Amino acid sequence: MKFGILLAVGASLLVGGCAVSGSIGGFSLSVATVELRRPLTIEPGWARSFVQHGQPVLSDDLAKFDPYCSFEVKEVAGTGSRIDVAPDTFSITRVSHKQPVGGIFAGALNLAEDVGPVEPEVDVYLSSPTQPEVIRLRCSKWEADALFATRVNVDDIRGVLGTVADIY
Repeated sequence: MKFGILLAVGASLLVGGCAVSGSIGGFSLSVATVELRRPLTIEPGWARSFVQHGQPVLSDDLAKFDPYCSFEVKEVAGTGSRIDVAPDTFSITRVSHKQPVGGIFAGALNLAEDVGPVEPEVDVYLSSPTQPEVIRLRCSKWEADALFATRVNVDDIRGVLGTVADIY
């Protein structure tokens, strides 16, 4: 039953256009905008800037089992150069969900080996006329067991972003 609900919600999110509404995991989702309130820097060799616990963080400093998000751009920052993402208001164009390989059954079947941590992701695709290189906000958290893995919800995302950004 839960899978059927998620499938129906996923379909409604993809069809929803700019204003995305529905329910994920029992949480209401009705969002149309992401507002970046502080500038972020993308380090050389990366195409994303991470945010966790309301602060920008480097990839190596992420607490992987806590929710986190990353603002992502189209191009990787070159060697010795950084990409700055300025405060801006982004329209949400669509939301998609990435399920780990094997889906929820990877943990249930687990016939060979432990699949290890999984990372169900929520991708919030963004659009801004002033910063077209910013393509999405990806939010996730690692889960130790695929069978019980849950995606982040809007409240989780707001907690992750803190004063750096907001989603509404």
